[in-house]
Amino acid sequence: MILKADLHVHSAASPDGRSTVEQIVRQAEQIGLDAVAVCDHDRCTPLPEGDTVCLISAAEITTTAGHLLGLFLESPIDISALRSDEGLADPERAVRVIHEHGGLAVWAHPYAPQKAEDDVLVSLPADGIETQNARAPLKNKEANRLACRLAERRRLVQTGGSDAHHISELGSCYTEIECENRSVSAMRQAVAEAHCRAVFVRRCSRIQKALSQLKKARRLGGVRRFCKAILYLGYSVFLEILGK
Repeated sequence: MILKADLHVHSAASPDGRSTVEQIVRQAEQIGLDAVAVCDHDRCTPLPEGDTVCLISAAEITTTAGHLLGLFLESPIDISALRSDEGLADPERAVRVIHEHGGLAVWAHPYAPQKAEDDVLVSLPADGIETQNARAPLKNKEANRLACRLAERRRLVQTGGSDAHHISELGSCYTEIECENRSVSAMRQAVAEAHCRAVFVRRCSRIQKALSQLKKARRLGGVRRFCKAILYLGYSVFLEILGK
C-alpha cells in the first residue's frame, strides 16, 4: 500500500509552533494524510495514540552542521545532553544517539540555509536528506533542488515534509511510503529501505512563516525581538501581495 506521511511538522510545543497535536491530527484526517511526524525544535513531544492518523515520534535537533530530524524514535532523546557550550549539538553524536533510540537521522532543508559543506554532511552516518520542504524555497529558491541532487549523488533516502508550524501548511510537502501496513514500524522499515518518494505540493505562505516568528517573539519576550517580528510580518504581507 502507498501511504502519505508528512515527515516534518511542528506543534505548539515548539517556540514558533501555532497548532496543538489534536488540531494537527484533525487537519491531517481532513486532507487525507495517513501519518504525521511531530518534529518539535530540540525536544521530543509526548504524543497520544493515533487512531486514524499515525503519529510518529520525532524531533528536529539543532546541530553545528544544520538541522537534523530524528524520525521514528522508539524512546525520547535528552537533547539538552547533546549540546556543547555553544548551545548546539555535535552532529556526529546526534546521529549516533538517534540510532541508539531506534530512529532514522535525516538532514532537514540542508540548503535553507546551508550550515555545512556537502562533504561534511555526507561524511556523517545519516540515513537520508529531506529533499522536499515547503519552507525551504523562502530562504533559497534552489534549496530543494540542491538537496535532491546531493541525495541522488550519494544515494541517500529522500523524504518530504511541510515543516508546518500551523495546520494550514500541513501536507504542502509529504512522503509517499510503500509499505505492507499502516504501522509505524512498517513505515520506518520502508523509509530505511528507500521505499519512499518525496512529494512537493506548494511552498509555505510567507505570511504563515511570519506569524510563526511573531509567536516565537511573543513567547521569548523582548521589545526589540517583537518589533523585528512585526516588521517581518509587514514585509511578508507586502511580498505576498506582489506575488513573490
